[in-house]
Amino acid sequence: MIELDKTLAPVCKLANQCYEELFPGLPMFPKFSFTRAMITVWKSAVYGALATNLLDAFNRVLLAERREAVQRGELKTKEERYVPSSQRR
Repeated sequence: MIELDKTLAPVCKLANQCYEELFPGLPMFPKFSFTRAMITVWKSAVYGALATNLLDAFNRVLLAERREAVQRGELKTKEERYVPSSQRR
């Protein structure tokens, strides 16, 4: 990726110069680079597609571990945790 960014540096420089000429006075930070563009594409194309699946898998693993901890007596169940104050000792 670094090599690609170095190879395409002249294109990036030209894109940044065009932006400065077309939109004078507007902020331009950070400047355009292919590394940033590829990260943006990766986040939307790859991570975006996997985010829901990753979250669902994480929830399944977390809930399974919690159930096992309750069975081992390491955690209280929801009902045990939320006893009304009038019923507490």
